[in-house]
Amino acid sequence: MLNIVFTLCLSVLVLLTSGQAQAQTTLGQIQSQAEAALVAGDPERTAELANAMLAVDPDQFAALFLLAVAQAELGQHREAARNASRAYNVAPTAKTRLQAARLAASERAELRQYVRAEFWLRRGANNISDDEDAEAIVRQFVAISQANPFSAQFNFSAAPTDNINGGAESETFRLEGSPFDFFLPPERLPLEGTLYVADALIGYRLSENAIQRTSIDSYIYAQTGRLTSSAKERVPDFPEDSFDLLAVDLSLTHQRQFQGAPGPSLVRLGYGEVWNASGSISTSLSLSLGQVFVLSNGDQISIEGAYSEQESLSEVTITSDLANAGNLEFRDGATYALSGSYGMSLDDGGRLSFSLSSKLNDGGFENTFSEHSGRLVYSFTEPELDVQITASYELGYREYEEIFLSLDGRRDIFRKLSLSGVFTRASYFGFSPSVTVNFTRTLSDVDVFSSSRVDIRYSLRSVF
Repeated sequence: MLNIVFTLCLSVLVLLTSGQAQAQTTLGQIQSQAEAALVAGDPERTAELANAMLAVDPDQFAALFLLAVAQAELGQHREAARNASRAYNVAPTAKTRLQAARLAASERAELRQYVRAEFWLRRGANNISDDEDAEAIVRQFVAISQANPFSAQFNFSAAPTDNINGGAESETFRLEGSPFDFFLPPERLPLEGTLYVADALIGYRLSENAIQRTSIDSYIYAQTGRLTSSAKERVPDFPEDSFDLLAVDLSLTHQRQFQGAPGPSLVRLGYGEVWNASGSISTSLSLSLGQVFVLSNGDQISIEGAYSEQESLSEVTITSDLANAGNLEFRDGATYALSGSYGMSLDDGGRLSFSLSSKLNDGGFENTFSEHSGRLVYSFTEPELDVQITASYELGYREYEEIFLSLDGRRDIFRKLSLSGVFTRASYFGFSPSVTVNFTRTLSDVDVFSSSRVDIRYSLRSVF
């Protein structure tokens, strides 16, 4: 009896196995016919054969991918995008997932669903296996982003630092003409902590043609900070919400290429508002004019002049990395600024840029100053050990006309050295981890304003 049962089970197994083998053979033959029809320029036949394959196995990658390609050729972009996404979900390898993601992105772009197309490319980037794949993803992403009227760029960072509050280097200061030294309170000295920052640059292109581009842009910056436990012990009553800051800048930009001009000209109107933990503290209006000079070798020189007015609802000072400002003064005033930059590509493939800027801030007593600075940035040619390295150095001079602690004003020299590395191989959805080390030093002839700071910034950056 046992021998009979064993024989029957073996017979059923043989039948099932032979049936599966026959089905696989049939599917393979149909797939070959579908591929041949596609090469021959007959997408209708390809779609018909792919559907026949799906009737046997609804989750077969080759059938779904062939069907999506055929539908794309037939102009059925919505169906093609849907089946490409299905193919991605059942793809057996990283290479096939990348192919399906790129096809889904292409079809979403055909439907003018550019944000969804960019999402698919970021999703596909998780399956990159070599430099050729990476270059292909970047090229496709650039093409779609140029067609997309909407643009967005996000950054997130955490920066442990030895001077989160911009505290003075010296524990004492002396009023001019006084023989006595005064001690600064603990909260005015450097405190260790971590500054957390998130910012976003979001834009929408209103119109564009061969000679002009008009867009609405917004820049959003948010920060908060936390002291270390040892810093809290020294200043237990320090209000950590004094690091909280939200800034939003909205602008309307028009760029136009005039006949005979060396490059595009631009005009920008802006409105900004800043909030802290207590609410709105400042509003501003600005106007910028700029000109780009395109050189014969492809390098560019840009010049921009700007005027802005700030109205403060509350006179406060906040330590912030916004625009590398250090301490932001929120007081009524007007600012006149002029800046220029020159960028060049080097023979070794690296990138070098140099910028100069000057500004005059007319903000009344203790907040009227002139400032001049220069910045040099060098991006190395190729990633070293899969790390893209950029180095920068900034040197500046700032002079205040009047301050409370000095009879003849105040003069500062400030320096900033930065070294940044982006770990290009460690990428997720097109974002790679980055580490930046900043060394900042301000030397003032009024000791209480001399300070130094070292921070190590850990962040996520978009690599395309």
